[in-house]
Amino acid sequence: MQTFLEMNDDLAAIEEINRNSGSPETFRNRFFRWFDAFRIIKYLNYSAMHFFPKVPVTLGALELLNDIGIKAPDKNNTLELLLELRKIERGMAV
Repeated sequence: MQTFLEMNDDLAAIEEINRNSGSPETFRNRFFRWFDAFRIIKYLNYSAMHFFPKVPVTLGALELLNDIGIKAPDKNNTLELLLELRKIERGMAV
């Protein structure tokens, strides 16, 4: 993220937000007013080009399950995959 911020000369804006914030809560509010949806999309596109290439959702989900040590359902059954991910989200996965 630092490279992205440096490339876009955004560190100065963050420093200005910090200088003019009296508390962490004020900083957070001002930062997220500035780091809006447009900047988030720019960052996500930058990250996809340099660090995290875009992959099909099913493949990414299977890799995630594998990385966290959960046996993935049949890769061709997207409904089972979705249900497994929902279990994880709810804290029910084993």
